[in-house]
Amino acid sequence: MRLPRPSTIIALSLLSVATIQSLLTANNNVSSQNHWERLEKQESSLQSQVTKAGGKGACLKSDPELLRKFANALWLEGKTHEASKVMFPFWAFNAQAELTNYNPRFVSDALMLAEIYQSQGTFKHASECFESILSYEINRLDKTDSRVVRDANNLAVSLYLQANLQKDARERDKLLERSRQVFLLAYSVSDEKHSPSLVSVIKNNRAFLKRDYQGADSNQRKLQTD
Repeated sequence: MRLPRPSTIIALSLLSVATIQSLLTANNNVSSQNHWERLEKQESSLQSQVTKAGGKGACLKSDPELLRKFANALWLEGKTHEASKVMFPFWAFNAQAELTNYNPRFVSDALMLAEIYQSQGTFKHASECFESILSYEINRLDKTDSRVVRDANNLAVSLYLQANLQKDARERDKLLERSRQVFLLAYSVSDEKHSPSLVSVIKNNRAFLKRDYQGADSNQRKLQTD
């Protein structure tokens, strides 16, 4: 099974464009002892504040921002499993309390959870989060909105990475085809004039999909990439 090269898959975060290679470089740059000591102190302090506030369940309603900070501290420490457990209720809670109007907090919380899952390598869960974000946005925003384009790209990337971890060839093929379709959706509704960098990312990602699989799936059927 061939995994994607670190520099070849480009994903869009909520506010910026990032490559896996840049994330790896950043991780190497924060390996000093002082850095980790500061993070541990921050986590301990936030944990105490959450406990005083009545625990994670109480914080979800009374002080959600404190809980988000705690999840982020855990994530920065590399405690992705604990961080995802803190963030998951946000996704579930906001999904149940969906409003007719667009709620950017639902999107940012779901995106954070998806990125935590990606850092764990649990791309199936990440894809589920990105799928929920895209569905939420398509039902509330114009399809040409850059946020829809951005998160269609995010979902397609996640599906591609998920496919690389599949041992079953047929399941891998299904995920690759789904990734291709979502990349095509992202490209078809994108606006190169207004979002040239976003369109460039999508083009690059589609090119990587085509290159890495050389236009054919595991059963030597042609994989349409255009």
